[in-house]
Amino acid sequence: MRWRRALRAGAYVGLGLAAAVMGIAAGCETAQGGYNAVLVILDTTRWDAVGCYREEGGVGISPHLDRLAARGVRFTEAEAQNPYTLGSVATILTSLDPDLHGLKANSGFRLDPEAVTLAEVFRDAGYRTGGFVSAFPLRKASGLDQGFDVYDDDFSMVYPVYDAQYVPIQEERRGAERRGDETLRRAAAWLEGQPKNAPFFLLVHLYDPHQPYDPPPPFLERHPGKPYEGEVAFADSLVGRLLQVLEERSLSEKTVVSVVADHGEGFREHNEVGHGFLLYETTLRVPWILAGPGIPRAEVEGPVPIVDVAPTLLSACGLEVPPAYKGTDHAGRVTAEGTIAADRGAFYQETYYPRTTHRWSELLGWRKGQWKYIRGPRTELFDLSLDPPELNNVAERESLKTAALASELDAYLARSGAQRLTPIAETPDEETLEKLRSLGYTGGAAADAKDLTPGWELGLADPRDAVIGWNRGQDARAFYRLSLMHYEAARYAEALRWADQAILADTTHLDAVYMRCKSLESLGRLDEAIQHYGALLALRPEDVASWIGLGIALDRTGAPDKAQAAFAAAVRLDPSSPDANFNLGSFLARRERPAEAVPYYEAVRALLPSDVALRGDLARIYLALGRGEEAESVLEEARAIDPDEPSVLLLLGMLDLEKGRTEEGRGHLERFLKLHPGRPEAAEVRRVLGSL
Repeated sequence: MRWRRALRAGAYVGLGLAAAVMGIAAGCETAQGGYNAVLVILDTTRWDAVGCYREEGGVGISPHLDRLAARGVRFTEAEAQNPYTLGSVATILTSLDPDLHGLKANSGFRLDPEAVTLAEVFRDAGYRTGGFVSAFPLRKASGLDQGFDVYDDDFSMVYPVYDAQYVPIQEERRGAERRGDETLRRAAAWLEGQPKNAPFFLLVHLYDPHQPYDPPPPFLERHPGKPYEGEVAFADSLVGRLLQVLEERSLSEKTVVSVVADHGEGFREHNEVGHGFLLYETTLRVPWILAGPGIPRAEVEGPVPIVDVAPTLLSACGLEVPPAYKGTDHAGRVTAEGTIAADRGAFYQETYYPRTTHRWSELLGWRKGQWKYIRGPRTELFDLSLDPPELNNVAERESLKTAALASELDAYLARSGAQRLTPIAETPDEETLEKLRSLGYTGGAAADAKDLTPGWELGLADPRDAVIGWNRGQDARAFYRLSLMHYEAARYAEALRWADQAILADTTHLDAVYMRCKSLESLGRLDEAIQHYGALLALRPEDVASWIGLGIALDRTGAPDKAQAAFAAAVRLDPSSPDANFNLGSFLARRERPAEAVPYYEAVRALLPSDVALRGDLARIYLALGRGEEAESVLEEARAIDPDEPSVLLLLGMLDLEKGRTEEGRGHLERFLKLHPGRPEAAEVRRVLGSL
């Protein structure tokens, strides 16, 4: 079935019956629709992270979302159908259940052009369309840019980092995501550029609540010890800023705003850290708020899937819903203040993310009222009215209910099979995988992406069990970052403590073993450091950094022959390593073997063309060897790089005096004193100048 052709043949841009019932058509300034539309997608935001969804304790977390909900419709039990970004956002923008659009991972898939996106519907109704996304999975290559006049997925700017532990991964996040304030700045600029009274559809995607949780000031200070909560508060402030932009442009009374999350986040409930692997409420239940002109203050109670977002937004704006859309229009049912039942019926949920990234089994879900049925290597059934945390699997006790829901799921899959689109599936390249890894994801589309043979029939691991080992790796990476942060701040005892925590979580995390070695060495526990370096090199014999570390520790313990051998091993393994060459050259120079040191210093000189200090050291060696012309050449090269570097000024001054160039020497030494009067050599320089 190709819905696009069916849509183009039919009219769907007039006012719908539901919109007429709500009075939305009144006062329209557009030819084919009613109001402007703003869709905000909050990434990784649990329903209970938003204040208006909490029974208590939510005051101050999300004041702007709370106020939006207070004047519009709050869906009390909205449900994602994929627990990862690309699949879930595709469901929102196409109103297709996840098995129909087929995007089964955060990369490696591209939306079938036959899908009809929300932006295309608005554009064909005469709207200007702008999309502003904040993370790599939603880049243009995903196909979600269909229908947007402007689709901004530029992530090339520097990614600001606020917690020191994330400095080591700051650069790798460039090109993978951007902060929400930058996304909002661009979206607001686009709004400012739209002609007055021209209808528009604006999509804003905010990625900030995603790991790692690193909220900017003052949100961490306002939520001490709760960085995720701080990230949600930051995203809320951006929603508030967007609403303010609408108000300043006198657009609030003409604009329907829908805010929804793509999925939630696990905090070790059911052993899940993060999201993507499992189908529990921690990662599926999300906030969804709809507000704007003609929309009463109301609550929709009961489970509704986010496949309903697009038809509900279209209806609220006065546009008909395309026949291809599988979601339900709730706007047409909410005609007065109060609470209404969702009355939605059953719907489908899935995650193929464990299969495409880890070769674990997928999980399928079927939600019907209070019941959730999960199919995988083992069957689960939960009665959410009695067991909201999903702690009691009643599949065996409620065998008749389990069988009935299993039959409904089978019937759905059989019906939907003929309607599934065919996304482009391909193995992502290494650059794409690097971007995904920087966001905490792994893998992409597997080689068998089109093979839908159930994972449990293939004997694949149950992600509910396998995720426990994955968590240990995640913990180890987090502890390693903390170890590195403390080491770089010269807090070596803390660095050692966190390195040991990382190794305890994952004994295969060899970078953490290296941090243990470095920390022990810095603490003066050299014998222990040497022992651990030896163990590390037995596992990773080609690790240049470990050979250098071992050489330094051996040198400090008075074992020069072994130290030299370690430094030499590092140079043999990587002759282009500046660190390896410098450490061997420095070792030889300290042993008063300057002629042997020269080739290694010259290697570093070639490898690091801007290293002034290295050139100062090399000049001293040449002077010690009586090779003044070579020393002078190196110093002139250093002066061209940095004319004010103290060692260069000092050496040039002394060399000039030695060669009888008194005025030149005086000039260099006087400049040294002017720029560096507090240096230890200053007293001797004053004495020399006084004797001239």
